[in-house]
Amino acid sequence: MKRAVVLLGLGLVLLAGCGGPDYATQCLLADPQPGTYLYPAGGNVPVVVPAEGGTMEGAEAINACIEDRARADGRL
Repeated sequence: MKRAVVLLGLGLVLLAGCGGPDYATQCLLADPQPGTYLYPAGGNVPVVVPAEGGTMEGAEAINACIEDRARADGRL
């Protein structure tokens, strides 16, 4: 199941073709959560929401990681 989460994140990145750091994929790889999660392509700081098998706790953990990385890069 962890592979599905990573592939979903990477697929969205490929579709988006965004130029900035992809915090969502970085955080999904660093701390895989059970289930799948969705987030919008592009933008500086995406907000992840749970999808099939995902949990609010998992989304909150990913979003906290995203915020930490964006803050460290001066994007927040």
